[in-house]
Amino acid sequence: MSKSVAELIINHILNFNENEITNIYRQLKLESQIEVTNVNFLKNSFFEFGQVTTYNSFQIDLPFWNSFTAGKETVMVIGMDPKRSSISNKVPKDIILNTPYSLHCKEGRETKKNQYWSILSRLLTDYNIYTTDLYKLYFNQINPQNNSRLPSNRITEYMSLPIHKTMLEEELAYVNPSAIICFGNASRNACASILGLKLNKQITKDNIMRGYSLQVKDKMIKFIAIPHPSGLTRPNNWTDFYFANEVSGTVTHNERPEVLANLIKQSFINL
Repeated sequence: MSKSVAELIINHILNFNENEITNIYRQLKLESQIEVTNVNFLKNSFFEFGQVTTYNSFQIDLPFWNSFTAGKETVMVIGMDPKRSSISNKVPKDIILNTPYSLHCKEGRETKKNQYWSILSRLLTDYNIYTTDLYKLYFNQINPQNNSRLPSNRITEYMSLPIHKTMLEEELAYVNPSAIICFGNASRNACASILGLKLNKQITKDNIMRGYSLQVKDKMIKFIAIPHPSGLTRPNNWTDFYFANEVSGTVTHNERPEVLANLIKQSFINL
């Protein structure tokens, strides 16, 4: 864990010191997730729009360097990884600490439910990989009238909090990526909105990967998106994506990571 990432967490996410943050990352190397039972560890900036008592079981996805070698260009993966269904809803004040897509642990990397690591691992030879979530904190908001739950990434008031833009801009400054990858349209659209990137309707519709560059200070950053590499993405979405990106023939599920990694590398040629 780098000092800059620790500073980001200390300044905006958790009321911990640097040693405590370092220990959390060490513990995460041994476990799939960590449970904290005191909601007061959370920074107040996340709760500017309501009462903590109306929320249910929190999850925080901490930024994670999947690899870092000095001299390599860095790819920053920005996701909207939803709250794990395995997290108990019985203890409202629980906080689960994890990383985006759980790629810090063997279980998360080897799962058959998605192909995140199968894609990103093919980029490690040439690039550093840094994964982060656009919204670091996930929770359910409870309606006391009918006990229904609304996920935080569908609460407009929460998604528009200034803290998300502040953290993302700081991360860009810390990480200094050459490219950003977004998994899924929701992540792409939300990230573009926060960064002030105007999306071309036709390119967005076709999911053409080579469509955008984003200027951050004096550096141009490649901004691409691919469909969510999970079982929830419809086959027709993949067919349209391959056609738009000039992939010929039929691509099987097992072939997909290699095809996507090659498309990503191809889009980076002009970095």
